[in-house]
Amino acid sequence: MDGHAKWECGTCGQQHEGVAMVFGPQAPDPWLQATQAERDAGELNSDMCVLEIKGEWHYFLRGHIEIPILDAHGEVVIWSVWVSVSEDSIQQVPDHWEAPARPSLPPVARW
Repeated sequence: MDGHAKWECGTCGQQHEGVAMVFGPQAPDPWLQATQAERDAGELNSDMCVLEIKGEWHYFLRGHIEIPILDAHGEVVIWSVWVSVSEDSIQQVPDHWEAPARPSLPPVARW
């Protein structure tokens, strides 16, 4: 062993060296537990998920919680999380995704 940590990225599938700094699932739990038919009717990308379960639509957004590493100035560990949001909130996302003022928009209710 050469002393360097190696890991396979779940997004790009490539081998990387060093310590992984982003952790989290590629999809929300309901997507992972859904039937193939439910997934076929829904949609999942790297940041949003829409899924119909038993006749009810569910909406999810992915966010990152950045945790500073105190001994490494400017370095962070990122915890990637999926949250459930309302239909109104999910419909606003595409309208503001590239907006420069997006960080100043009020937060949306999420679970």
